[in-house]
Amino acid sequence: MKQPILNIHDTVKLYTVDDAAITDPARYAARTLGNGTLLILDNQDSKDEGTPVRTDHYALIFCMKGTCRKIVDHHPFEVIPHSIHIVAPGQLSSYSHRSPDLTLKMIFFKRSFLDDLQVAAELTDQLLLVNPEHPPLFTTDPASMEAMLQLITGMQQEQETHAPFFLQIIRCQLLELLFRINRVCTHCLENTPKRSNRRFQVVHEYRKLVEKYFTVHNRVEEYAALLHITAKHLSDTVKQETGDTALTFIHQRILREAQFLLEYSALSIKEIAAYLNFDSSSHFSRFFRLKLGTSPIDYRQTRKIG
Repeated sequence: MKQPILNIHDTVKLYTVDDAAITDPARYAARTLGNGTLLILDNQDSKDEGTPVRTDHYALIFCMKGTCRKIVDHHPFEVIPHSIHIVAPGQLSSYSHRSPDLTLKMIFFKRSFLDDLQVAAELTDQLLLVNPEHPPLFTTDPASMEAMLQLITGMQQEQETHAPFFLQIIRCQLLELLFRINRVCTHCLENTPKRSNRRFQVVHEYRKLVEKYFTVHNRVEEYAALLHITAKHLSDTVKQETGDTALTFIHQRILREAQFLLEYSALSIKEIAAYLNFDSSSHFSRFFRLKLGTSPIDYRQTRKIG
């Protein structure tokens, strides 16, 4: 099934309470660059919760203050001060539990924004590479964060002045920012304690399998068979390592996809139920109501993008 993918304009709706800032074409155009391929914004008017979304662009998100919980594909993590996280095109991401003092700076951009620099494609691809084996979150020291925020401020100043070559300068600044982020990423990975115990490896592989097969397999026994262990062993291991049941991971992933499809796709309830491997739309509706306290139809009516 072809997945709905949101552009930068629609993604901003996920973060913004003030719809006028988005729906007014003049105000929105003034904030974007490169024919809508780059946008710099903060979270001043962001919603308290961001439902699951899959986009056609990269997101670089810098946290100065506060916290929130984020899920990107099968990686849940806590956004904390002096951290950077990256969401690549096509990844399913959502956030919740936003603290009142959360302060973010965000850059949304498409790969094509950097093309005019005529930098070797291999280099750009390497800078944008997101390793699916690790949560895309990196912490840095205050000095390094300040240096990156100054770069972002410089990009915004160039945008405001529209002086000669301002777009090329912004592209160069974004490239430098990506180099600095990669420096932070390398340092973080080198200093991250290696989790090599058997329990961690089992849970890690289980999460990857759920991400890959959640539309096909919805029982713990099926994943245990793929891992060549018993269902009891898998259930006990997941519970000991995470505090949640193995079935919880399956249900959470199905639910996130259901929310995404209800909000951003034109698929019918019946089609979504079939895609998520429910035997009927009524079964899917019971599952959805049990998890969120509302029906799929009501959820779609209140959350659907216009």
